[in-house]
Amino acid sequence: MAESVFSWINPKLELRDTGKHGNGLFARENIRKDELLSVFGGYIMTRREEELLPEDYNDTGIQISENLVMTVRERSELSAADFINHSCSPNAGIKGQIFLVAMKTIRGGGVGLRHGALSWQRGNAVQPGLSLRRTELP
Repeated sequence: MAESVFSWINPKLELRDTGKHGNGLFARENIRKDELLSVFGGYIMTRREEELLPEDYNDTGIQISENLVMTVRERSELSAADFINHSCSPNAGIKGQIFLVAMKTIRGGGVGLRHGALSWQRGNAVQPGLSLRRTELP
């Protein structure tokens, strides 16, 4: 996967196959609670414009307003930051609109990042190995 021109991930993270749900981000080193994990970027488009993108990446955008998302236009623009696994017991969440932070200490050695957000589009839960959606931090 090419280096992203839009997003940044903490160098303590690595992208690898989950063995079950496609790609996911994993902690190589210990990560402190509240440590910045990723900063998201991309093109601004309407939800409808995003839905018209090819099916394999038409739901990877981050919602930034009721009808606008920040996303990629081409599959080649996806980055490691676009692969956060969903979980009912998350260890990462969105702070503001574009920052992913650790919600608790994450031990290194291959612990996967998990968020608890639900997709705001089409009412479906985010599928493991795909991009995250709005997650509210406590």
